[in-house]
Amino acid sequence: MGEYANIVVSCSVGTILFLGGWQSPIGVLSGGAWGLLWFFAKMYLLIFIVIWIRWTFPRTQFYGLLNLSWKILIPVSLFTLMLTGALLRLPLLLHQLF
Repeated sequence: MGEYANIVVSCSVGTILFLGGWQSPIGVLSGGAWGLLWFFAKMYLLIFIVIWIRWTFPRTQFYGLLNLSWKILIPVSLFTLMLTGALLRLPLLLHQLF
């Protein structure tokens, strides 16, 4: 029950923050009971998507996530960090040379 309560709360916050809350997406039929209807329609759409994704994909194992992190994500992030540092330093080096 706690997981589904978390889904409902997070989808309602997501509806307010990212989907316009109670406002109509088509510009008409907004305000009053229509606003409440739009809010619940958007919230239930998000709940449907979250539950659909949870039931469709299998659970990932913790060791698989560790392998992904150590073998792929950390080297890519270090390469990106070094590339950003080099690109930030490049104009200064070119200015000193020329």
